[in-house]
Amino acid sequence: MVDIGCFSHTLDHAREKMETSILEQVLRAWISLFAHSPRSRITFKTQTGQSSKTQSPTRWWLRFEVIKHVYDLFGDKSNFLDRDDLPEVTKRKVIDICDHPE
Repeated sequence: MVDIGCFSHTLDHAREKMETSILEQVLRAWISLFAHSPRSRITFKTQTGQSSKTQSPTRWWLRFEVIKHVYDLFGDKSNFLDRDDLPEVTKRKVIDICDHPE
């Protein structure tokens, strides 16, 4: 069902209505980790075999796809974030948010 654009769009609208401030912080930090760092994108693809999904103003359902992608690869997250060749400030933001007890 997640491959159907209308369903993804509906789920994204449900997310917009919920109070998900921590999820939004994770998403913003995760997206910015790849938005300005080709090295992060290459490293992620090398480690997981998949390209990182990122924000796009022309694909309104993409935010849900990014959330699902992070969820599906959550087990790879710590191995990926342990690397020294990623942008330190943005990487630290993701780690700090993910380590938050909530």
